[in-house]
Amino acid sequence: MSTARRIRIASCNFELNGNGDYEKWLAMQQRLAGLRPTILCRQETFGYAPTGRGATLFGESKRITKLAGDLGPVEHATALYYDPAVFEQITLWDTEWPVHEGALRELTEETGVHVAAEDLEFCQLVHYRDTDGVRAIGVVFTAQRWQGEPHNAEPHKHQQILWIDPGNPPADCHPYTQQVLANFTAGQLYGPIDLAAIGGAA
Repeated sequence: MSTARRIRIASCNFELNGNGDYEKWLAMQQRLAGLRPTILCRQETFGYAPTGRGATLFGESKRITKLAGDLGPVEHATALYYDPAVFEQITLWDTEWPVHEGALRELTEETGVHVAAEDLEFCQLVHYRDTDGVRAIGVVFTAQRWQGEPHNAEPHKHQQILWIDPGNPPADCHPYTQQVLANFTAGQLYGPIDLAAIGGAA
C-alpha cells in the first residue's frame, strides 16, 4: 500500500529579488525555507544566471531552501524549485514558450478553439508517472471564454470531443483524464497520477 504524502506548493514574487540587497534577499530565502515547500515557483529572480555570480547566488538559494531547481528563460526571470526526494527531473524545458503559451497552442491545434491568455485560469498541477515509469509534471488550465466551435482537429490522434459532466466522465475515458477531472471536481490543486499503479494505457 502506498503512503500518502503531503505536497506543499509555494509561489513567491519577491520584488526585484531584493534589488541587490543581500540581507533582504537572505531573509526571504530563510523565510521560504521555513515553509518547507515541495515545489517552489519563483518570479522576479533578477540577479540569477546560468553562469558566473548569478549562478553562485542561485546555487546558494537552493542550498538554503534545500531544494533542487532550474532557471527559466533569462528574459522572464523565473525559476522552479523542487524537492529531489519527491520529484525526479526528466528533461529541461528547452523552448522559449512559457507553459501557458504551449497550452494555448496545443488547444488550438487539437480543437480549433482560441482562448486569450488572460482568460486562462490555473486549475491544478499533476505529478504523472507513465506505465514505463517515465515521470513528468503537468499543468492544467481551465477557461470560461473562448472563440470558435470546438471540433476534433486531429482525428488521427483523438476519437472525438465530448461535452461531459466532469464529475461523471465516460467509463472509457483515459485514466489520466479521469484523475484530472476527479481532482478538478474535488477542488484539488495537486494530484499524483500513477498509470503504472492503476493499469492505465500510456
